[in-house]
Amino acid sequence: MITIAAVAYPMQEPLEEDFERAGDAFRTYNNSLATQVRSEKRRWTGTTSFLTVAELATLRTNTAADAIVSVVDTVRSITISAMVRIRPALKVLSLYTVSLDIREV
Repeated sequence: MITIAAVAYPMQEPLEEDFERAGDAFRTYNNSLATQVRSEKRRWTGTTSFLTVAELATLRTNTAADAIVSVVDTVRSITISAMVRIRPALKVLSLYTVSLDIREV
């Protein structure tokens, strides 16, 4: 279960977590590793379980125009401010599943 902008959405499986790094790591002339990583932000991807037309409309409204919203992952007990992007919906009968890309700000 994930909560986006105070609305709970069921997920097919737990979100997959990844990291985005600002900066770089490189090898120096003596083959040691040097890093200039200035920040590290978390990123999650996942697919919702079936949503009704109304739930999908609410999700699209709450995440429109790259709005920054509160996201709560109840599985990991994480609460963050994030930008949520929705990938195209898959329709099965009158229900939808959508892929989410959640990026910490």
